[in-house]
Amino acid sequence: MSELQIRDALEAPKTIEVAGETLQVAATADVLVAGGGPAGALAAIAAGRQGAKVILVEAQPFLGGIATGGPIHHYYWGLSGGLQDELDRRDEELDPTLCASRRGWHPEGRKLVLDEMAEAAGVELWLRTTVTGVVVEDGTVRGLVVDGERGRVAVLAHVTVDATGDGDVAALAGARWMMGRDGDGMPMAYSLTPGVCHPTLDAQVSHANFDAGWVFPNDPVDYARGFTVARRRLWRDPYTEENRFQYCGAILGVRESRTVLGEYVLTLDDLFFGQCFPDTIGKTRSHYDNHARDCALEGHEARIFCDVTGNWRSALQCDLPYRVLLPQGLEGLLLSGRCISMTHDAAAAVRMMKDMHRIGEAAGIAAALAARHGVGVRDINIAELQRELVKSGILTQTELAEGEREERRQPRSIPELIAALDGDGRELAMWELYCHHEDAHPALLEAMRAADDRSPWAALVLGAQGVEEARSVLVEMLRERDAAVPSNHPFVQPRWVSALACLTDDPRPEERELYEAALETEATFNEPWLYALAGLERLADPRAAEAIHSFLDRLRADARFWNDSYDPKRHPGWKFELAAARALRAMSDPMGEEIIRRYAHDRRLTVSAYAQRLLSNS
Repeated sequence: MSELQIRDALEAPKTIEVAGETLQVAATADVLVAGGGPAGALAAIAAGRQGAKVILVEAQPFLGGIATGGPIHHYYWGLSGGLQDELDRRDEELDPTLCASRRGWHPEGRKLVLDEMAEAAGVELWLRTTVTGVVVEDGTVRGLVVDGERGRVAVLAHVTVDATGDGDVAALAGARWMMGRDGDGMPMAYSLTPGVCHPTLDAQVSHANFDAGWVFPNDPVDYARGFTVARRRLWRDPYTEENRFQYCGAILGVRESRTVLGEYVLTLDDLFFGQCFPDTIGKTRSHYDNHARDCALEGHEARIFCDVTGNWRSALQCDLPYRVLLPQGLEGLLLSGRCISMTHDAAAAVRMMKDMHRIGEAAGIAAALAARHGVGVRDINIAELQRELVKSGILTQTELAEGEREERRQPRSIPELIAALDGDGRELAMWELYCHHEDAHPALLEAMRAADDRSPWAALVLGAQGVEEARSVLVEMLRERDAAVPSNHPFVQPRWVSALACLTDDPRPEERELYEAALETEATFNEPWLYALAGLERLADPRAAEAIHSFLDRLRADARFWNDSYDPKRHPGWKFELAAARALRAMSDPMGEEIIRRYAHDRRLTVSAYAQRLLSNS
């Protein structure tokens, strides 16, 4: 037992007052981890291997979270390294005894491997135990209030790690947090994953990931509704001998919940330009995987990134600074997992399971160092943390040197980017030209006027930057329904929709009929409707009300938009109705307010909260 552990055991009170309630102090630890998912399990194991006394509190009766109970049992994007490599190796050694053919790892095998690694690291597991409160003294988190087999008790620790996924500990402690996107406050779609078995693939154990809709995971009623809707979705299509349903995940696959405001907020800009930081704890790599096909309701940068320049699939990579683990205004608490400090746009990329493993390990080592030296989490020696991460394999000496210089990839030269508009990779060239801002205007105007293959792409970049000279070209794209795309990915919009996305920010009265006509078209995911309705809302011209009413009549008569189960290939009808209602209200049409009030009492909290926000802004 370390000197710190002995001192804490002697000095720890037998009871403690929390919010006027006297609670038994059931245990003390150097490091207390809340949540045993991909981040929390590895945080606890990493802290234990550093010699810390660790208690891990988990609401489920197993470790692994979405990797085991989800069960998303293979990786998507992300980077390898650290404890994750050992975990994967041990999975691989065990899995043949469970199933000779599987995709990724066997969920039950990973549960066992995590149990063994935690036990070997000396981690004390409190399963089936829920965090219900936080012990905070003078801005410092001293521990947690938990409810489980021992009843409602307090557990105290030198450092607490919030690996709940939803940022529950930080929120209960009073931290500021963010959730959802600009347009309608929606978080990313959630899933409920079925396990399937394919006889034609040697009975391969796999899973069928799908989007089930939207849910606020920090609300128990809405979370329960999410389960109900998602289970119904499982039976939408009949299963066959080639695609046999085996089981259903025990937990929802929540892609986005709270992100806690930290000492640094990671952004999409950081990711695109590969920002390096002196306090780096490792890199993250993915694409803009926001699981949304309605970027008209995302923020401005995301709309340009995806719907104008077609970069949905482009790789994004940057350092994660230690500061994203430090919640503002709170000592004694580290963030770990998808609740770290980042924007909604950054969260679309920084949420892969490999990220969670690496972030969790870094948080666990940092927590153990703080406990070992008896200092706060802001006062640890960053160089010592980074040395441990290099030993583990999460960091390299090259990455450390880049971080010290705070390197950042610069946009390529404007002439090089202009030339790249004519060929493969134009979507990246368009975004980099957009990031050059007004410096790129002369070259873009020249390219637009050249009347060659580069011209329309240059016009879209200028339109995204609000340059008036490009407007007539964009209007013609919209009028002619220009179907060219910057890349061939199915989620990338055709040029006429990209033009509409640019024009919508500053619609002109003489273009009203073009927006009305866009309501009568069908395109992939029906994205044009949302942009057209946004443009008509900004115009606020009552003459457009008739076209919107006709659109609503067609929408309501089309059963495809009114299924209770979410169809990821088609936006639900309520989304279009609320967009239309906003436009009608701007035109002083009473139907707009009527539609919004109807949705203000919707059983889907994500929908009703949006409608109530619209009413409060009226």
